[in-house]
Amino acid sequence: MGEEEKTFYDHFANFAELEQSIWLGIAEETVAQVQAQEVYAGYSVREKLLSFAYTLLETGKEYRSFMQFSFKHHVPTPFETLPSFLKKFR
Repeated sequence: MGEEEKTFYDHFANFAELEQSIWLGIAEETVAQVQAQEVYAGYSVREKLLSFAYTLLETGKEYRSFMQFSFKHHVPTPFETLPSFLKKFR
């Protein structure tokens, strides 16, 4: 096993964990951007959710290829409400 591969496995057990970690980073970046807005504290729950959704879409432009890859290669399981790569997203 090469040094680079060993470094990868020091942090992630497999590529699915890497994918989850990237999605979690996108979510954390989105939350930080939304909460940095001065008006955010005064938003209703509905407005906060809409602000998060809009900001996620805007942030997603930077990760467009990755997001397309994630959704294109996802095979849903029966009764799945959330793709497996978004499990840490909650």
